[in-house]
Amino acid sequence: MDDDRSLDEGVIGPRPLSIEECCSISEIYRRIAKGEYEAYRDGRSCKITRRSVRARRQRLLNEQRFLPRGVGKASAKARAESTAKAVAAREAEHSAESA
Repeated sequence: MDDDRSLDEGVIGPRPLSIEECCSISEIYRRIAKGEYEAYRDGRSCKITRRSVRARRQRLLNEQRFLPRGVGKASAKARAESTAKAVAAREAEHSAESA
């Protein structure tokens, strides 16, 4: 019996997964179709491996880069200064060509 229970803990159905993932059952089936989850049929029921659910979550976390505000991005003041310099350079080029 322990072997059957350990196998069941490794899979989840679309409905409970949709609740866990806060999305529709249709979205779960779309993800299966895209290959985001490993799934198989057991009779009429669909089973999704927990390993593939964890792998998808980890992949999404790795793709995200959450940085504190202002880190890794130019501040509004720096962007304004950069834009002002670029405009001044273009105007200088334009006036040099006109002369």
